[in-house]
Amino acid sequence: MPKTTDTHPLLVTYLTVEEIATGLRMDVETIRSYIRSGSLKAIRMGRQYRVSSIDYQDFLDERSTGH
Repeated sequence: MPKTTDTHPLLVTYLTVEEIATGLRMDVETIRSYIRSGSLKAIRMGRQYRVSSIDYQDFLDERSTGH
């Protein structure tokens, strides 16, 4: 009988550019600029971008001024 594990797949949520801009109180075009420059990882869904919650947190962590 195969062994089962207690681990569950990681559930990743995706945010829109608008959601990120609203949360950071920034312009939507600024967020798109971060994506185009490669500073913020995103996937393209049709004509829109989606950013995983993990990539968004990494983006914020890289810019944190705290130690």
